[in-house]
Amino acid sequence: MSGGKISYSGLTGAQLARFFRDMADTPEGKTSRTSPEFNFDPGNFRKLKIGLKKEPDGFSLKIRAKQPREAACGTAQAETGTGEEAGDFKYNTLKKRMKSRFKTICESLANNTLPGEAVVTAFLRDSRLMTAWPDYGDEYYEAYDQACTAFREAFESKNLEACKTTCQELSRLKKECHDRYK
Repeated sequence: MSGGKISYSGLTGAQLARFFRDMADTPEGKTSRTSPEFNFDPGNFRKLKIGLKKEPDGFSLKIRAKQPREAACGTAQAETGTGEEAGDFKYNTLKKRMKSRFKTICESLANNTLPGEAVVTAFLRDSRLMTAWPDYGDEYYEAYDQACTAFREAFESKNLEACKTTCQELSRLKKECHDRYK
């Protein structure tokens, strides 16, 4: 495993102890593995989550490694072709910026006016960056990208009602994702 998720079930106490010994050796650079049944190498990670459950047939172990922010930033910029956030690109900064811009868009639409082109362009650019970021709701990204495309098309055609409808869809998807991942 190098980033991503992995799980094991039906582990004995001895297997679990070997796993944790190997894991404790990893930061020290020790490569000898006493438990070959585990394919565990967290690689270069930012966050490592370990879930352990005692079950009737032993233990179940779930591991999730998240890659460093710098790597995710590079992925996001490569996929979107933008480089203006280089160096200070942070997921939380992106979320705050998107929240502010989305609020401006929603307020304009609630007042029956189209939002400004600059705020829409910036919001959609940030949306592309956000959906390129791994491990923060990947399963919602495709539907969100489609809703962003529909919003852009409605905005470009100056269709206020379609903008309102697609904005509501963006809001619904955002709420579902945030309810699950916050």
